[in-house]
Amino acid sequence: MHGAPLRVLVLEDNPDDFQLLLDLLGSHGAPGLDISHCPRLGQALEVLGGGGFDVVLSDLGLPDSQGLGTITRLVERFPALPLVVLTGLDDEDIGVEAVREGAQDYLVKGSMDPELLLRTLRYAIERKKTQEELRQARDELELRVQERTAELTRANLQLVQAQKLEAIGTLAGGIAHDFNNILTAIIGYTELALASDHLLDEDRQYLEQVLTAGGRARDTVSQILAFSRQSAAEQQVIQVAPIVKEALKLLRASIPTTIELRQYIARDAGRVMGDPTHIHQVLMNLCTNASHAMGQEGGVLEVTLQEQTLEPGQAAALGDLTAGNYLCLSVSDTGQGMTPEVQQRIFEPFFTTKDVGQGTGLGLSVVHGIIKNHGGVIRVQSQPGQGTTFRVFLPRVEAGEELPAPEPAPVPRGTGSVLLVDDDEALAGLGRSMMERLGYTVQAFTSSQEALAAFRFQPQAFDLVVSDNIMPQMTGLQLAQEVRAIRPELPVALCTGNNEYIPRESLQTLGIARLIMKPFSYRVLAGHLSDLLGQGQASGAGAGGAPVTAEVDPGGAGDPGAAVSLLKELTLLLNSDMAEALVSLDRLGGLLAATRHAPAFRRVDILVREFDLEAARQAIADLIQGLQGRESGGPEAGA
Repeated sequence: MHGAPLRVLVLEDNPDDFQLLLDLLGSHGAPGLDISHCPRLGQALEVLGGGGFDVVLSDLGLPDSQGLGTITRLVERFPALPLVVLTGLDDEDIGVEAVREGAQDYLVKGSMDPELLLRTLRYAIERKKTQEELRQARDELELRVQERTAELTRANLQLVQAQKLEAIGTLAGGIAHDFNNILTAIIGYTELALASDHLLDEDRQYLEQVLTAGGRARDTVSQILAFSRQSAAEQQVIQVAPIVKEALKLLRASIPTTIELRQYIARDAGRVMGDPTHIHQVLMNLCTNASHAMGQEGGVLEVTLQEQTLEPGQAAALGDLTAGNYLCLSVSDTGQGMTPEVQQRIFEPFFTTKDVGQGTGLGLSVVHGIIKNHGGVIRVQSQPGQGTTFRVFLPRVEAGEELPAPEPAPVPRGTGSVLLVDDDEALAGLGRSMMERLGYTVQAFTSSQEALAAFRFQPQAFDLVVSDNIMPQMTGLQLAQEVRAIRPELPVALCTGNNEYIPRESLQTLGIARLIMKPFSYRVLAGHLSDLLGQGQASGAGAGGAPVTAEVDPGGAGDPGAAVSLLKELTLLLNSDMAEALVSLDRLGGLLAATRHAPAFRRVDILVREFDLEAARQAIADLIQGLQGRESGGPEAGA
């Protein structure tokens, strides 16, 4: 044998049998053996506990252990140690049972020779080693199977969640039109009521609250659609403090009176880059959850907004942040709190601890997504029975120069005949009332087929068609196609609560002049009508399409008033298809090139920057000369 000696522990209470084993091994000339002897199992267990043995050779008849019990105790204590059993001539069956119980082999006393004894010991060691390797391989395989199963389970859960989100998106898109129809009526009729000169101050305040809530509902529907499309929100520099104060006013009326609402809003809280509707939704969601956590028993709901500068260590502890200036929004409650297990899952979609029908499990998932899209983080601190605190950190932006809010422009009025179509009677009536107040003559229909029949009877009686898109029997797109087949130059505007259902190609093909999103306000509708009929007057009866805009940036300084006069005087009277061109002064020739690809323009608006009037006039003159110099039969230009 080579290397370290083979250490063998012999359990044998009979001295003669032990001496026989020593003689057998010694007669074979095996100096590489290190043999120890224990006459009792208890003693052997203590010796084996010290480690270092390669194999155990054990009799089954010991003073403190008999039969298979000896094997059981040895295997339980030392499962990795090879074991060879010694049996009598008439106990061979017990040897077989011993192997079944965990021994590697057995030898019959009186029928073994030195070579068999040594070979059995070596085989026992190798067999045990092989068994251990197989066991490790099996355990590793089982671990891999478990990991793979866990991956498949996670993938399946993600698929299920994706399918749920897809279903939510489909549902949101399907009902957005109906929701926005309802909101159009709420907002529109509220605005008409506010226009009355006979309102009591208290009633006016109530209606203004309805209008504010309607605007929030409109933004919420828009946010739901954005969430279902996973689209990015439009962000701007905003003051968070006014949004928080407004949200808390709405919240006070919706939470139980047993809940004390405390707010600490820093007056000098800075600005962030964000979407005001999303910030409002984050606060409302966190406060609503806090209210539910306290229930009717009540408690304290505390909202804090303050600036906070994070050092590198603090930012690293929060994760996903860098050191710098932040706005910290904190929402705390004295409710039932959360276990660590619940805290780990609260931002998962569809996870909820509320009773069936009490929540969807989407709220905090949406909040987490909003905060992440704003470049911030949200963290939670909670213990069972000790309430919960959510902290939101948003990157603060440096304050720029405060500009006074512009005075609202007067609501534009106009004249003209409008064909209005909406299958919702309330909205048809609302649209007619708004348009007539603005000075227009309106024929309103709730049936697209009846509207088409009226148009066919007097096609020249209308200056504009405004139609809902989703209607029974005939959609707005189909109505526009029929109308423009009779009068191709007539402007047609479509109203919709969800533009996902209107292919952009269809808008261009049919020459839709404007897409009006519901819910719209009185002022917004007035602006659309003024633009649409103003375009029609500028380009002849019923001009369609959309303007091409050229940005002229000549540089220099000049007289702003003269520039405004120049802009008012400049209109190129061209029939149009949809096209756009944005060019600076040195690239103004690009607009002329664009006209060759889109053969006819209805109108070109030229925006003069820096008010270098001489350069602007020369650029405009060159453009007009180029347009007039096109092939005969092309549109003429005038200014």
